[in-house]
Amino acid sequence: MGEMVKDPNCAYCVEGELLAKFGYPCCEMKTGKLYVFKEQSKRGRVILAHKKHVSELIELTDVFLSQNFRVQRPCQ
Repeated sequence: MGEMVKDPNCAYCVEGELLAKFGYPCCEMKTGKLYVFKEQSKRGRVILAHKKHVSELIELTDVFLSQNFRVQRPCQ
């Protein structure tokens, strides 16, 4: 994966108070971290945030995308 790029303006990169306002850390996966949204109007609402800052979908790896599908399946 190379060097981990972090954006100081991104709630997921910084993992500080802003992220804590809307999500709970759930678990760490190979290429990302899973967060459960506090607001659950849609049951099972989660986000899998990449470990490095990603600006474009094309930057996502096959491994990250397969982990995304692993997360989605139980939430359906």
